[in-house]
Amino acid sequence: MILAGLWMGLSGTVSFAASPKYYVELPYEDVNGKLVVEAKVEGISGKFVFDTGAPFYISYPLSQKISSEQTGHQGIIDAGGNHVQVEKTMVESLHLGPSESGLMFVNVPARIIPQGNIVEQLGVDGIIGCDIMPDAVVRMDSRRHVIIITDDIAPFKINMRNRMKMSVNGQNIPFVEVNLGKGVIETPMFDSGSAAFYELCEETAEKYLQAGAFELIAKGYGSAGIGIGGTAAVMERKRMKISDLRLGTGKFHNVVTETIQGSMSRFGSGILAYGVVTLDFGNGAFYYEPFEAGKVVNLYKPTWNIDISYDNGHVVVAGIWDEELAKRVQLGDVIKAIDGTAVPEVNLREALRNGLLKIKKSKAKLTVQSKDGKEYQVKITRK
Repeated sequence: MILAGLWMGLSGTVSFAASPKYYVELPYEDVNGKLVVEAKVEGISGKFVFDTGAPFYISYPLSQKISSEQTGHQGIIDAGGNHVQVEKTMVESLHLGPSESGLMFVNVPARIIPQGNIVEQLGVDGIIGCDIMPDAVVRMDSRRHVIIITDDIAPFKINMRNRMKMSVNGQNIPFVEVNLGKGVIETPMFDSGSAAFYELCEETAEKYLQAGAFELIAKGYGSAGIGIGGTAAVMERKRMKISDLRLGTGKFHNVVTETIQGSMSRFGSGILAYGVVTLDFGNGAFYYEPFEAGKVVNLYKPTWNIDISYDNGHVVVAGIWDEELAKRVQLGDVIKAIDGTAVPEVNLREALRNGLLKIKKSKAKLTVQSKDGKEYQVKITRK
C-alpha cells in the first residue's frame, strides 16, 4: 500500500483520499545494465534493483536485520528458467524517495532471496518490482538517470502517438505489443532487470525463422545468463537478426538477438538508451518516446563466436557459436590469456558490476585451460 504524505489505506491495497498527488524522483545508478536505487526497509537504508520483470524481494541478510517472520513458501521460475523455492514474509514499511516526503508502502508482501545468493554479490539488498504499485505511473529516463513514480501522467506532456496498450500479469509485470516486421506481432514483457535490448523466447524464434521472418546468424549452445536460481541450464541457442523492429513510434533496424529460456520474450533496460519509457498501470498504457523522433536506429553490433562468464574466480567459456570451435573448446574451460596477456582472477562482485573481458579488436588468440589442466590456444572472431 502507498502512503503519500499522510494518506493511509488498507493493508495490501493502494488507497488515496479525494485527490491526492504524489511525485517522487529516484536517482538510479546503472550497474552493468541494472537500475539500482536507494530505499529504506523498516528504517534500514539499502540499495535495490528496480526490476519491472520481478516482484518485491529482500535479501537474506536484510531479512535478518529486520527480524522478518516467515509467512510461507513459494515456488518461482527465475529469469534463467530455474525452479526455486523462496520464503515469503511481510515487510512493515518500504520507503522510496526523500526522508521528509517520498512514498511509504506499509505491510508489503515480500519474498526472501535465498542465503548466499548471487544477488548479494551485486551489492544490493533486494529487488523492487512494480507489484507494489498497481495504480502508479512509473517513468524511466536514462538521460537524467532517474525513475519517477507519481499518480498523474499529465505533467509529462507525452504525445499520444506514443501511447500503446499495456497488459499486466498477476504480479503487475507489464507486457506490450511489438512489431517484428514481415507480419510478426509479439507481446513481450518489459523487464528492466535484464540489460538486453530484446531477447526472443525459443518458441517464437523457431516459429518465425521457419516462416523466413528473421535471419539466422549462428547456432550455438551454452547458458543464457544467471538468475536468482543460479546459472541458466545449458541449451541449444540461436542468434538471429531482426531487420525491422517497431516499438510504437520507435524504429529499429538490424537488431541482433539471442534465444533465452522461458515461454516469453522480453525487452530489457537496453531500450532506455534510445528513449523514455512510461508505464501507466492505472490506465493500462505503455509509452515509448524516442529521443530522436522519426529516426531509424541501426542496432547491428558484431558478436563474438564464444560467450564468457564467471566461475570461482575465473573467466570461463559459457557459450560456443561456431561448429569448428566447438570441436576444440568445452563449456567451463578457463580463459588464461588473451593475445599473450594473462587474464587475472576476478571476484563475482566485480564481474557482476563491471562485466568481464572487453576486447577492442575483432580477432583474438586465447590461451585456454581444459578441465584436465592442459592448456591450448584457439582463435576467436567478432563479426
